[in-house]
Amino acid sequence: MGMAAGLATLLHPATGRAQFSPGHLAHAHASIDGPTQCFQCHEPRKSTTAGRCLNCHREVGARLAAGSGFHGHLPADKRRQCGTCHADHGGTKTVLIVWPGGRREAFDHGLTGFALTGKHISTQCDACHKPDLIRAADVEEAKNLQLATTHLGLSTRCVECHKDPHAGQFASRVTRDDCAACHVTAAWKRVTFDHATARFPLAGSHARVACAKCHYSEAAAGARVAAATPGAMVRYRPLGKAACAECHPDPHANRFGNDCAQCHSAESWHRVVAGRFDHERTRYPLTGRHATVACERCHWLDNAAGARVVENTAGAKRHYRPIAFEACTTCHADPHQKRYGMDCARCHATVGWKDITAGGIDHDKTRFPLRGRHIPVACEKCHKGRDFKQALAFDRCTVCHADAHRGELATRADRGACESCHTVDGFTPAHFDAEAHAKTQFPLADAHRAVACVTCHAPKDALGAKAVFHFKFADEHCAACHADPHAGQFAAKTGGATDCARCHTASMWRLSYFDHAATRFPLDGAHSRAACAACHRSQLLAGQSVVRYRPLDTACRSCHSDPPRAKRVKGT
Repeated sequence: MGMAAGLATLLHPATGRAQFSPGHLAHAHASIDGPTQCFQCHEPRKSTTAGRCLNCHREVGARLAAGSGFHGHLPADKRRQCGTCHADHGGTKTVLIVWPGGRREAFDHGLTGFALTGKHISTQCDACHKPDLIRAADVEEAKNLQLATTHLGLSTRCVECHKDPHAGQFASRVTRDDCAACHVTAAWKRVTFDHATARFPLAGSHARVACAKCHYSEAAAGARVAAATPGAMVRYRPLGKAACAECHPDPHANRFGNDCAQCHSAESWHRVVAGRFDHERTRYPLTGRHATVACERCHWLDNAAGARVVENTAGAKRHYRPIAFEACTTCHADPHQKRYGMDCARCHATVGWKDITAGGIDHDKTRFPLRGRHIPVACEKCHKGRDFKQALAFDRCTVCHADAHRGELATRADRGACESCHTVDGFTPAHFDAEAHAKTQFPLADAHRAVACVTCHAPKDALGAKAVFHFKFADEHCAACHADPHAGQFAAKTGGATDCARCHTASMWRLSYFDHAATRFPLDGAHSRAACAACHRSQLLAGQSVVRYRPLDTACRSCHSDPPRAKRVKGT
């Protein structure tokens, strides 16, 4: 019998492999147990393969493809190794899930993509993993899954497990599962709501008000009740709060309208914010330093009889009208003891008693009317110590301003008067044009007229002092500004400057008018048609490459070679 079985195995290897099994399958796989069902899970000569497992477990395959759940978050190399965690053939009582540490409670829930935090950590697995909380349609409809034991198909949305205690007040947030905008998993009542995102951001004193002062508890009928009332719900939205009077009584009995923010802010009701109340609408608009004076300096507290009282006097009210303001001396003492009359505005303004502004005193009535850049100069720049009675000299600019030219222009006919070139509108630009330059020792002509002033009158450092512009020149020859491109070929034999004007003009350097007839080698005949560069070639001279003009050898052989000799003809 044994020999027959062995022979059958050799003749029919596939059938032979089906005859042997390492053990019975778990109860969940009982329907495919048996010697002829092996290839539903195994390929020939291989262990179980993910492809054949997923033929039955399609809901797992869907999560692998979507990258969701525990299987979707597995590393790529482990997604195809089902047998690592789900080993079978251990008998009908085999548990098909190998939990870390041998128990389900030791599983790292973060591997599913939904890490447990706060109160979720201490929650028992079966409190969430139960059939009535499964929301995935493919898991609910799977015929090969036992909903009581599967861990697939749960939703991660708060509202799927927790009842909405706000009864739909935040329906839009619940729809997009935004409970975390206010709550944390550590404790439901530990609220982290940012009121700045609401229609009524909290500011000032509102930020210190207890939530229950505005968000009261109400019964099912909408009536306000005590917070401990069974079934009571905290009202969050919608709330009124469009006007201050909805929460705060109006102490002015509506004499100033409903716009409380016109004078008050949320910082404090008793602190009237400067700038909120429009004092321009009163008979005394606030300007200058008056705008920064504390309200109580003018609007004092008085009692029912109108007498001034201290801050904590019972029944005291702030006095706003009427207040006298016809003359400055109503509030301010006269330091001049009426020597200059009562019209303080002749010299002073509200910007400050010591700040006499351009409109405070008419400088045009003095011997030195202010013009141009002199207008914004602070008074104390000229009137030292604000002594306005001290006579000031102003016959020359240099009384106040240092000579920026260090005396270079003092030899002029006007002795270097600043107003010859400058105005009070600004030191730069100087009003010295080409027409004025024509009257100097160096009139500008041709290309020199297009040169920027600073090119020649460049600033120079005078003995380490501040750089000043240079106007006086000891040498006005071309070489004083221009480098000699001929490397001294035309320098005077006596060591003087090169006479550039012999060949060039100020209109353009390259337009020369050199007369070769005045040289040692006048051009005639074919020489007059020769290109200049044929004789005057570039050479290295004095360390630079220049065109050689002089001296040149004028002998014919220096340029021309001997003509070839003619061949003699036989018999001649």
